[in-house]
Amino acid sequence: MESLNADVSKFDAITVGLSGGKDSTALALWVKFESGWDMSKVLFVFCDTGNEDPFTYAFIDYLESAIGRILRLPSKETLFELSYRKRRFPSTKARFCTQELKIFPKHAMFLSLMSAGTVLNVTGIRRSEGHASNERSAVDLFGFDAFI
Repeated sequence: MESLNADVSKFDAITVGLSGGKDSTALALWVKFESGWDMSKVLFVFCDTGNEDPFTYAFIDYLESAIGRILRLPSKETLFELSYRKRRFPSTKARFCTQELKIFPKHAMFLSLMSAGTVLNVTGIRRSEGHASNERSAVDLFGFDAFI
């Protein structure tokens, strides 16, 4: 862990994405209680699609009581509004919802943070999850995406 902490220390901000699922929750708990990272640089972020289950919202509230403030990033549209505008619901052939409701709002936040320095985005994803559509098995255990 020494080298991981040394690498992380050069970033001005560290964002930790939360979905309310077990992978991102495990990551957030590790960052808060085990990583040794400078918590003044860490920003926990939940992208609110406007269409989450009430249990997810309740869990995010509960998690916030354990780890500290969670920034809730709203999307410009809800899933229903986006589907109405696109005249279809998302499917395996038309995967527009994650990009529009989560990726774009988070990238806008990254651009804002980047005006003050370098940003490290940390995401908890199991290596075994979704092997058919990704190359996660090739990623290092602690691989990073740096927005510089």
